[in-house]
Amino acid sequence: MTTVTPSTRVHKGNTPDGTPYFAERAAVEAEARTAAQAGATLLDACPYPFGTEAEEVFTAAFQRAGGRLQR
Repeated sequence: MTTVTPSTRVHKGNTPDGTPYFAERAAVEAEARTAAQAGATLLDACPYPFGTEAEEVFTAAFQRAGGRLQR
């Protein structure tokens, strides 16, 4: 059986010419935890485009840290 290890980088989006750009997974998760602990809502705190891998990682970490989805 193969174990899948999460990538250390997550997709944030693409530049206008279509080149993908990435963020470090640990940095996205740390940013989410900090925002949740500060009492921000998810919509106010998440800087990543909806539907990107970075947004999904941010949302999961934010919720694990007890963050609020809305006001």
